[in-house]
Amino acid sequence: MTIRLNGCSKEYIEFSNSSNIYGTHISCNLMVSSSVFQVNKKFDFEINLAKSLIAALKEFTQSPKKFESIKLASSVYEEECICFSGDSLGHIEIVGTLVQYGHLTQKLEFAFITDQTIIKDFTIEFEKLINISKA
Repeated sequence: MTIRLNGCSKEYIEFSNSSNIYGTHISCNLMVSSSVFQVNKKFDFEINLAKSLIAALKEFTQSPKKFESIKLASSVYEEECICFSGDSLGHIEIVGTLVQYGHLTQKLEFAFITDQTIIKDFTIEFEKLINISKA
């Protein structure tokens, strides 16, 4: 299963080939395209953090109102993460830091904006991705 969240321009974030690891986390392939930056890497995140994000996005699509940043990561303490926040005008900001650890550590920081008209389908598909991975 592949799901994509498009930005207001040509940016996007895409999750695919998910699997459940250790019962509390999901591992997937992550593709991000933001401005001149692109990355394709493995990304792990905690199911409970994803459920919080889904709940906030569902509420947002019903009635846009500001919500503080919700982090999607393997734990709330991780540097590598993707954060979603919304404003009262129906815009959602996606900001992320992706890290490749090794002899030479590399970081990619990205950000883009999408809106409530695009987020509804993503929310439905993202919830399916979580439920399929838990099975």
